[in-house]
Amino acid sequence: MVIHRLTRLIEDWRELEGAGIPLEPMNFRVGLDSRGLLIRHEPHPYEDGYVREIRPGRIAYMVPVFIRRDAPGKIIIRNCALRAPWDDFIEFLEEDTVKNAGWYTFSEDTYPRKHEYPRNMVLNHHIAGTLSRGDIREGLLLGIGRVSPPEKYRSGDRIPIVLTIVDQWDCELPAVFYLQLVRCANPTIGTPNRRRKSLFSCRDVAAPTGKSVARSGSGKNPPSDQDWENLYAGLNRTPDRGRSPEPTARSVGSRKGKELCKV
Repeated sequence: MVIHRLTRLIEDWRELEGAGIPLEPMNFRVGLDSRGLLIRHEPHPYEDGYVREIRPGRIAYMVPVFIRRDAPGKIIIRNCALRAPWDDFIEFLEEDTVKNAGWYTFSEDTYPRKHEYPRNMVLNHHIAGTLSRGDIREGLLLGIGRVSPPEKYRSGDRIPIVLTIVDQWDCELPAVFYLQLVRCANPTIGTPNRRRKSLFSCRDVAAPTGKSVARSGSGKNPPSDQDWENLYAGLNRTPDRGRSPEPTARSVGSRKGKELCKV
């Protein structure tokens, strides 16, 4: 029968001792001292750990952790959990076994992949288990959250992330890690698009020679009825074919000058 409460376990020990049954010394009894587990922040050689907003609704948690059993006896890590000030249900990232086997990746892009870590650096798949005195667990805990940080948190802020380890007696052993928040870039705020008119919504007006007529696209000086009449009159006025234009005074004078030069 598995016993999940330390108080019940101590009562059973007393009953056994009262019955004259010899037991191990208190320091070597399994589960007596859960405080003998050291949990600390172990910075990665390249990164100190982070809370990264990949996109709204997808938050990456990278926690470098070091765990060691210091006290005598054994402890069994059954489960662990990550918690942020705004999210109590952070899931642990699963290994990619299809497209990128042997790697944990936060990126959803096929190529190039970003924020990925090899399997031998990650604790997600083997943090649970038994630790005797001197045994350690060292590596990265990778979590994925669905709740975006509130607006009051800015890039560069140190966020308290709580790692809780549950042992075989259902004792919760918490540790706090202060990780830097990295927000995703704000989307570019574009200028509102103006409503463009259709190409054939307005008629262009060509002004007759010697007169300036406002274009139809101008909202300040729209063409008047008289402008339309002048336009149509100019288009219908065509010169007579076969009839040469009358000579002007300038052309006549130039002819006489040429004749005098010849004489």
